[in-house]
Amino acid sequence: MRDQSQRTITALSGAGFAVLALAGTLASPSEPDFVAEPGTIAAFYSDNHGALLGANTMYLLAGVLLLVFAGFLRSAIARAEDGAGRLSEIAFAGTVAGATASLGAASLDLVAALRVDENGTIPPDLAAALFDASSALFGVAAPMALGAAVLAIAVAAFRTGLLPAWFGAVSAVLGVALLAPPINYIAVIVFTFWCLAASLVFYLRPALVVAEPALAAPAR
Repeated sequence: MRDQSQRTITALSGAGFAVLALAGTLASPSEPDFVAEPGTIAAFYSDNHGALLGANTMYLLAGVLLLVFAGFLRSAIARAEDGAGRLSEIAFAGTVAGATASLGAASLDLVAALRVDENGTIPPDLAAALFDASSALFGVAAPMALGAAVLAIAVAAFRTGLLPAWFGAVSAVLGVALLAPPINYIAVIVFTFWCLAASLVFYLRPALVVAEPALAAPAR
């Protein structure tokens, strides 16, 4: 019963993260370029503060669910590793760091939108600072951290059979992409779909998650 509830929570948290993250992406307005003029960025926040409030609220909730997913993911990998724990700790640390960076990025955008909502405007220099910091957290820091986590999960898939080999191969490719700055801004969006797929695979392959304890010798 406990194993079943853990698999259910793992699947629901991962799927919930994916749904909320995708909803936030769809609700987000088109952003200016990273090096856009401060005035352009200030106008972006002024014209879209309502949409940004909604989108970033969904991103924040998604980040919380990703933290829950990270905890149950660590437990599943650690059991498959027979207590070695190295891959599980890397996967956990990378996912937590990625979720934290994403939470920070959403918070900065949310602050800018709240300033416009409260004051009707935002100083261009402040708008540019918040926008650039948010973009760096979401487009660089989060993908790099998540890349380490996804690569650890890929290795765990090959070593332990916790996940199918094909999923390990897909994870390896995505992990490398998340570590490559020219493309990791796009790869972090792909990570959302990967997380949904990982949740489904974990839930549909329960025997692999609980197989290790079943092999333990009975107490005498």
